[in-house]
Amino acid sequence: MSILTVRILFFCLVPVGIYLLINGIRLIRKILNSEKLIELPLNESEGKFFVAKAGKYAIWQKGKIFTKTPLKDFHPEIIDLQSGTTVQLSPTLMRITSNSFSESQMELYTFDADTGNYLLKMEPGSAISTFESTLSNFIPLITADRSDYYILIREKVSVGYLFSGILLLIISFGAIVGGLIFGSLAHQLFN
Repeated sequence: MSILTVRILFFCLVPVGIYLLINGIRLIRKILNSEKLIELPLNESEGKFFVAKAGKYAIWQKGKIFTKTPLKDFHPEIIDLQSGTTVQLSPTLMRITSNSFSESQMELYTFDADTGNYLLKMEPGSAISTFESTLSNFIPLITADRSDYYILIREKVSVGYLFSGILLLIISFGAIVGGLIFGSLAHQLFN
């Protein structure tokens, strides 16, 4: 095989890497931009929302970055308005977060919901563990304004999308950088 053919094959990795990069970003964005059912400011104690499709949903927090979130002051509760029962919330073990330059979002709980109307209530209590609460006391940040802090209900997207997206980003980075480096140095490496 000639050096020119080897160089062309390595440089072909660059468009493949770009294609994988775009698909990895799409997978990660699918999690972070899932459908919102309600966005409730924390200074409101309750809000109603409608679930059009039965499935798994998640409770997210959203607030300004570099502020202390008031998670130890409230605990979300969801009530099925048809039956009057409280929906079982499961704490998220691997909390998915999304940060921009001004806002931060984090998944707190997941729950299963059938089609129907629901009520989201902010009850007194704590939405975080005792360890997280103790740790937050040592962080010297100002507490977030309750009117700029939101609780969101979103459709839950599988964490597998996140892992697949991260894996595609790693592979795409390797293909782009490797294609450029090995394509440029092919005459030295394969001579």
